[in-house]
Amino acid sequence: MPQSVLNTIYKSIVQPVIDYGICIYGYTYPSHLKRIENLQKRAAHIILASNSDYSLLFRTLKWKTFSQRRDYFCRIFIYKSLNKLNANSCHQLFEHKISQIKTKGIRRKELILPNSSLQCFLNTIFYTGIKAFNALISMLDVFQTLIHL
Repeated sequence: MPQSVLNTIYKSIVQPVIDYGICIYGYTYPSHLKRIENLQKRAAHIILASNSDYSLLFRTLKWKTFSQRRDYFCRIFIYKSLNKLNANSCHQLFEHKISQIKTKGIRRKELILPNSSLQCFLNTIFYTGIKAFNALISMLDVFQTLIHL
């Protein structure tokens, strides 16, 4: 089959299965995610019929890695929760804190990072996902500062 057909099959059948619930299971232990990453790599090798490094194959296919997709979908989930675009039960999952740092007169609104000593909690959207979301907010602040220079 042509590469374009194989890529379409992957994106329409395999990728949605991986993406389903990615915000819930996506930050689990790396050893658990290895099988999914290996599946993605094997699919890329099959579609392009190449034994090249998987990062080159992903660039050629214009795919995002598992961790890139997870962070993307989790940031969207958090954004929708904060803006009441998700189910009602999701609105109170995340809380803003007003940062003391002012950028061009605008106070940064980061999310409160919960305290937990449990390792299993650190591998959830409620900890690692919030850290990724706050990092995105920080990058946006840098871009806004650069634009205003």
